[in-house]
Order: sequence, then C-alpha cells, then structure tokens
Amino acid sequence: MNKTVTKSNRVFFLDFLRVIAIIGIILVHIPGIWINNLSIVGFKFYSIAVVFKVLGKFGVPIFLMLTGYLVLNKINNDKINNDKIINSETNNKNNYLDFSNVFKKIYKRILIPMIFWSPILLIIAHFALNLFPNWQSFGIKLLTTYLSQYWYVWLIIGVYLALPILNEFVKNTKEEGVKYFIAISIVASIIWIISSIIEYKPFYLDLTLFLGPFTYVILGYYLKIKKFKLKPKTLCLISLTLFILTTIIYSLIEIKYGRNIETFLRPLINKTTVLNLDVDLILMLQGFSLFVFIQNLSKFKFKDILRFKIVKLFKKLIESISKASFGIYIVHYLFLYIILSYKPFLIQHNPLLMIPIILIAIFIPSYLLIIITSKIPIVNKLNGYY
Repeated sequence: MNKTVTKSNRVFFLDFLRVIAIIGIILVHIPGIWINNLSIVGFKFYSIAVVFKVLGKFGVPIFLMLTGYLVLNKINNDKINNDKIINSETNNKNNYLDFSNVFKKIYKRILIPMIFWSPILLIIAHFALNLFPNWQSFGIKLLTTYLSQYWYVWLIIGVYLALPILNEFVKNTKEEGVKYFIAISIVASIIWIISSIIEYKPFYLDLTLFLGPFTYVILGYYLKIKKFKLKPKTLCLISLTLFILTTIIYSLIEIKYGRNIETFLRPLINKTTVLNLDVDLILMLQGFSLFVFIQNLSKFKFKDILRFKIVKLFKKLIESISKASFGIYIVHYLFLYIILSYKPFLIQHNPLLMIPIILIAIFIPSYLLIIITSKIPIVNKLNGYY
C-alpha cells in the first residue's frame, strides 16, 4: 500500500481503511443469527459468532477517525504530512469549517441517500418477504428505519454539526489540547467500566462529552499530526499485536458475560439517552491499533508489486468501494433482511463457514447496486456514491 497521491487526488491507505470499515459494519450485523439463539446452536457456535462480532467492532470507530483525520485543521496538517488533497472531503481550501458548508454536507451526503433509499428498500423487502400487511405498518416501519436502524446516520450528523467547534479547538490548542482530550477520554472510559462493575453510574461526574464519537474524531486527527519516533515496521508489529490482543480479550469477556457487557459498552448519556457506540477502552484500542497498522503499512515501498496490472486494478477497486461505502451502509440492510429470513436454516451450520459466506453475499450485491445506480443520471446524485 503506497501512500503516493494518485491522479484522482486520493490517498490509498485512507480508501483502504474506509473499505475495511464498511466490511466491519456489515460483519458485526451477521453473528446475531447465532448469538441470539444460544440454547439452539450451542456454546461452540455461539463462541465463534461472538469472535466474528468483536472482530467487526472497529467499523464505526474507523469511520469516525477518518473524519477527524480528513477534516480537522486539514490545510495546516496537509502541509505537515506532505499530503496534497486527501479524498473528496478535503477540497475546501480554507483551514476552517464553514457552518453553511456543514449543513450542505449533511443534506447532500448523508440525509439525501438515506431518504432516497429507505422507502425503495422497504418496498423491495416487502415484495421479497411479504413484510407489511397494510400501508400503515409500512409507514411505521419506514419511520422507525429513519429513526433507529440508521442510528449511525444521526450520530454522524451530530459529529458534522460539532466539527466547526472541534476544528477551532484543535487549531487553538494544537497537539497538547488533543492529548488532553484523549487523556480525559481514557479516564472517563475507565470510570464507566468500574462503575459498571460496582453497578453504580457516576451521574454527578459527567464526562460523557469525552465518551462518544468526538473521542474517535479527535483520535483520528491525532494520528494525522503525531510523529511517532518508532519506525513504521515496529509500529506495524506493535499495532497488529495490540489489535489481535484486544480482539481476543474482548471476545473472551463477551463470551463469559454475554449481554451484561453492554452495561459499559453503551453508557447512559444525560441519564436518558443511550449512546449506540462502543466507547470502552478495549475497543478504543482495537480501532486505534488497526488504524495505526494500516497507516504505517502504507509507508512501506512496494515498487516491485505496484508495477503489476492486477495491483493497479485492485487499487481502482478499493477507490471505487471507498466512494460507495456510505451507500453500501444504507442498502446492505435489504440483503441482510433477506438472508435473515433463512435463519432456521443458517443456525444449523457452523458460523465459521457461514458468516464469511453471508458477508460476501451481502457486500457484493450492495456494492453492485450502488455502482449500477451511480451510472443513472439524477439517481447518481442521490445514491450515496461520492
């Protein structure tokens, strides 16, 4: 993976991170077929499914870290990192985020694809699975889809709304301010874990600002400005080891404690709202270490490999999937629902084999649907391909 900026002004390792992030999001939705049927599938199949679920937990954190890396204080730090233009999110020549531009991005790049696809996908799902007895139930499902199923959409809208403020924070406080924010986030995560163990929520010590999506956004920005003293090879080895260890440790915890683990995964926000995002320290380290691994792997020189045509085609494919990633997130639920209708059949088979097959069966048609619709005039401005 070479970090050289291509003719399309994209950095390959960032596209690659976005691709594995969308794969992680799809992956984390599949193991529930076995996890939610422990009494039927048995402990062995259950444990395998849990490992796959934990393995995909990095999806949303990676997306949020990419937002911080790409957007916050971008011009100043593009010069620091010798990166010219990083993907489509950095085309603004100003080193600050304009409020009107934020609302335009929310409307054009987030809300429009969700509004466009949701009714279409539900209608297709209805004819495929006969889901709705009447239009009233269809309307209710459409509303709940907008409000709950696409929780990540609302989370990222909240992040975008806060970006101008976060941007001023990182510009004015520089690396020291970023380190301070991350340090408080670590402390807050530890406090919530301990409070979960003793079954008491520290409502009066409200550190929830540091226990949410902003944590990952700031982490992503930190990985852009931080100059590690270790060599890329050493960083790759350490980060890969850390990713494997955190995945194993968290899998063992979840296998042992099951759903009780949710008590410190998703802390209460303002006593009433549940944050649907993993913010405990172990999973922070999982996402962080994977980002560091891919980032430093991209610093290796692969001149002998890059001259092969198949590698160039692979890079084009990664760029295409990266552009389609948000659209894939929106539409993959259709294919997931169709596959879930075969749950009685699926739970009889080993998830070690079935989960990768299901992942492919969801990912490929989702990607193709976005690519095909991106060729249609007008629709290509609505489908989430950018």
